[in-house]
Amino acid sequence: ADLFFSWLEETNIRDEGQTFLFDQKGYSTGSAQDMSSNPDVQKVLTGQGGTDRIMIDGKPYLSSYQPLMPYGWGVVTRLEL
Repeated sequence: ADLFFSWLEETNIRDEGQTFLFDQKGYSTGSAQDMSSNPDVQKVLTGQGGTDRIMIDGKPYLSSYQPLMPYGWGVVTRLEL
């Protein structure tokens, strides 16, 4: 598990970018934070992947997201614009 989280941390983009892995309920595996209300996470939870400009807490982000089938998990990488 430590090796996996080490790899995930290394995938962060610049100082502003973040990569999240989350379970089938939208909870971040690194912090157990509920991310299910975020638009990119909602799309992944319905099986969609893609790249969009989204707003979270009034801030714009570029988000790339992908479901990890057949597990029902997902991965999101965000860069604040």
